Amino acid sequence: MEIWNFTPNLFADCRSSILSIAEDQPEEYWEDKHFLMDLPRKWDFSFVVMNERQPVGYAILSTPEAGRLHLHHFMASPSSRGSGLGSQMLEEVVTRGKNSACRMITLKVARSSERSQKFYLKRGFSVMDQLCSDDYLFLQREIA
Repeated sequence: MEIWNFTPNLFADCRSSILSIAEDQPEEYWEDKHFLMDLPRKWDFSFVVMNERQPVGYAILSTPEAGRLHLHHFMASPSSRGSGLGSQMLEEVVTRGKNSACRMITLKVARSSERSQKFYLKRGFSVMDQLCSDDYLFLQREIA
């Protein structure tokens, strides 16, 4: 497995494979415009996990404010789920945050996705009660 920086060119070259990673998820709504949206330092932080030159996971990240890394989209392919890839990817997110002096990682997770909630809570995230909505929980984790 290799970690490649997510770029517009990589997305163009691997578009169908990247989009297929999450196609089995009922709450999935990301389209080309979401992957290509320009966000603060997105192209510095986001990455794709490649296995034999094929995408098997990705993390789309940005820094909406100094010291905070926001995880917009995080997905492993169906065949990779449960293999530890998600944990490895999350460690890469943490490493990228640490290397850029970020102190916190934030994200939102669908209330309907208990599996995703368990994944993040088990890995040190906590619910930001004041920001919860009817559809999403907002989570945060300090970077040590």
